[in-house]
Amino acid sequence: ESDTGAADDDNLTRLDNADAASTLKFIVAGVSNQAVVRVYADGVVIGVATASGGTVTVTTDGTTTLSDGEHQFTATQTIGGAESEPSATLTVAIDTIPPAAIESTAPEYAQVSVLYAFDANSPDESGQGILYSLRSAPNGMTIDPATGQIAWTPTADQDGPHQFEIVVSDAAGNESSQTVNVTVLGEISAYPDTYTVVEDDVLTVSAEAGVLTNDDPEEQFGPLTVSLIAGPSHGELVLNEDGSFTYTPDDDFFGTDTFTYRATNGDKLSNIALVTITVTNVNDSPVGQEDAYTTVEDTTLALTAANGVLANDSDPDDDVLTAILVAGPSHGTLTLNANGSFAYTPNADYHGADSFTYRASDGTLQSDPVTVTISVTEVDDPPIAVNDAYTVNEEQVLTVTTANGVLTNDTDSDTLHANLTTVLVTNPSHGSVTLNADGSFTYTPTANFAGTDTFTYRTSDGTSTSTPATVTITVLNVADPPVAVNDSLTAVNTGATHVLNVLANDSDPDTGDTLTLVSVTQGSNGGAVAVSGGSVNYTPTTGFVGQETFTYTIRDNAGQQATATVTVTVAADTSTGNASIAGFVYLDANGNSAKNTGEVGVPGVLVTLVGTTTGGSSVTRTVLTGDDGSFLFNNLAAGTYSLSETQPTALKDGLDSASDTAAVVGNDSIGNIVLTAGEAHTGNLFGESALLAKYVSIRMFLASTPPTQVWLREMVACGEEDAGNDELANEIRDGSQTIENVAPVAVANTYATTKGTTLTVNTASGVLANDTDADGDALSAVLVTGPTSGTLSLAANGSFTYVPTASFTGTVTFTYRAQDGTFSSNIATVTITVQATNAAPTAVNNAYSVNEDNTLTVAASTGVLANDTDPDDDTLSAVLVAGTSHGTV
Repeated sequence: ESDTGAADDDNLTRLDNADAASTLKFIVAGVSNQAVVRVYADGVVIGVATASGGTVTVTTDGTTTLSDGEHQFTATQTIGGAESEPSATLTVAIDTIPPAAIESTAPEYAQVSVLYAFDANSPDESGQGILYSLRSAPNGMTIDPATGQIAWTPTADQDGPHQFEIVVSDAAGNESSQTVNVTVLGEISAYPDTYTVVEDDVLTVSAEAGVLTNDDPEEQFGPLTVSLIAGPSHGELVLNEDGSFTYTPDDDFFGTDTFTYRATNGDKLSNIALVTITVTNVNDSPVGQEDAYTTVEDTTLALTAANGVLANDSDPDDDVLTAILVAGPSHGTLTLNANGSFAYTPNADYHGADSFTYRASDGTLQSDPVTVTISVTEVDDPPIAVNDAYTVNEEQVLTVTTANGVLTNDTDSDTLHANLTTVLVTNPSHGSVTLNADGSFTYTPTANFAGTDTFTYRTSDGTSTSTPATVTITVLNVADPPVAVNDSLTAVNTGATHVLNVLANDSDPDTGDTLTLVSVTQGSNGGAVAVSGGSVNYTPTTGFVGQETFTYTIRDNAGQQATATVTVTVAADTSTGNASIAGFVYLDANGNSAKNTGEVGVPGVLVTLVGTTTGGSSVTRTVLTGDDGSFLFNNLAAGTYSLSETQPTALKDGLDSASDTAAVVGNDSIGNIVLTAGEAHTGNLFGESALLAKYVSIRMFLASTPPTQVWLREMVACGEEDAGNDELANEIRDGSQTIENVAPVAVANTYATTKGTTLTVNTASGVLANDTDADGDALSAVLVTGPTSGTLSLAANGSFTYVPTASFTGTVTFTYRAQDGTFSSNIATVTITVQATNAAPTAVNNAYSVNEDNTLTVAASTGVLANDTDPDDDTLSAVLVAGTSHGTV
């Protein structure tokens, strides 16, 4: 420590070898400014510093312990990364061993004005650098540094006790010392006294054992009394004149206490005498002091031992104390270490007072329980919003009060804010919501929506907001009726059946429901309407053009129904035709080519129509005139046509033979009839005239004389001037005779087929099979009116083929006459029943729910058949196939 390095003969130093060389300082001179200077001990760097100027102080870095013995120290400097060569070596010998203790014993007493001398002696006294010295010596006391010889002559004012220290040291500065207590006796000799008492006990000393007992041992000065000079420092003293005394040590004090006194005989005084009382230790319980700490909410309080729970605790015996936990905190976690340090972590978001208790222990005894109070100060925490769930029926408004609102389950750990409020974050996807600040809200689902909808919100305490919470609303499905929308459709009356998709614009609000077409009404103008799966088959009346309406009914899975009206605009068929040609065959009595009143029609005349449609198709059709001579060709396409008529031969009437063989009327034709689509071409007249001078009218009529029915033909003849004279005609008619050829008789027929199946009837079963002719003439069938639905091909031999309209069921008719070559029969009706084929019903899956331990009872209106269908509209019944697995049904 005192070495300079200027010479090697004094490089001896004392170093506490228990510590690393962290306190050594080296002053290195002759370095460059800003150079990095390193000090090496035995080749190992022990300190580094940067020079500021030409010198630098390097303090060792605490990584090296220097043992006793010689060590080589050098220094280098580094400039610009280049380190210099080491400096000259400084050799330092380290010595940490003190000299041997002083073995001689100093005298305990001295006399005023009498030399006090003795020789302090250490075994190392002869060693190099050994020196003696005094500490706290009384005035006038000296010591020889080399020999240890002490000399002192006390003065009168130096009587009493004295304490000083004799020190022996070596060249390295290591020391040994001896403490000497000496009492300078007065004229009356008062000697020191010693007593012992137990901690917290009272020391009571009688006169026989008192402080005067050992004073004036020669009894030169007669009876002595004492007077107190200085009382004790750690107790209370009552000193009596006879030397007895009572000493009460302070509570829990142990150790050495003293007081001083003088003895006197009333004339002379003794020296000041020292009384030493040793208070022996009795182990006392430690004393714990309550502690109080503060931390911030959500922050760990960590205290070292210096500030821990033991820092203000004490032990009367100065024992080392340890902390023992008695009860932990209520609102956090605690780690209490034995040295009183601890770490306390409050529960999340907790604020307020918390406490724990401990005892201080000295290893034997413990203190009373000590309470440690921790105040956790509040900080503003964001509130916590918790997800919510609600349920509402479809088409209903969900109204939630504050008591059941979204804030009900939300929390705020702070007391800084009185109320929480809501802040809407996202709206629902399938409805609308009105969210109030108090957590109440109103939710209106979108029309017909069923399922799960959500919206999100935050909770606010006025300063901070929570993370978003989700409100889930389950909208329960309530079966809604289907929606049937009126249809407006267009159809061309071709005689064929039209398939109408009436469901295309219908809907059901309930997702997944299937619409079923269950029924229809017939057309308002006679059109045939039928259900065909999911479509409607519509067949307008033959020749009908205009608007026709009918209704249809649909049903959903829940059995709920709706009805809509279909308006069909029926247009004429410009390709197959709705045109007609009509006219008369009559006796043109006045020859003016116009059918005048009173001019008689000619019945039973075969009228033939021949033509070509605008589409290039050839048309040939025949028809017999009616009783009034009229004829009609329906369902004609636009085109160019011609008419011709063929009259039967004249009747034998037994009168004028001139009429026997000649035709009564001629065969005429009307050509170049240009027919447009939908046109009704009337006024086509065949005006007949006789070949004789007279005009002859021929008319058939039916004479009914049971059991015989005979067709009769009546001839009416009159002169030209009598045309239109009904009286004359009647007279002549009354004189007519029964004809020889009898007209055939046609009988009605019935047939049957199934829906979608062509009916083919051969001659043997044809329409003529049950017809008769009294004359046995061969008969042929002539179609009068076609079928009301479907298509017909009627052969002359009575066989026919009938193709029903697709999906049509019901009754259809057509009419015909039987001809024997001369006469035609009555009009007979053929009825065909188109029977439905029984199609399998369609069953649709169902779903129901019931609470646990309850019975599910389902009425027929909502039962398993409610959403099932039958194409034939048959009444359905349910047949169990397999039962349930976890219940009875």
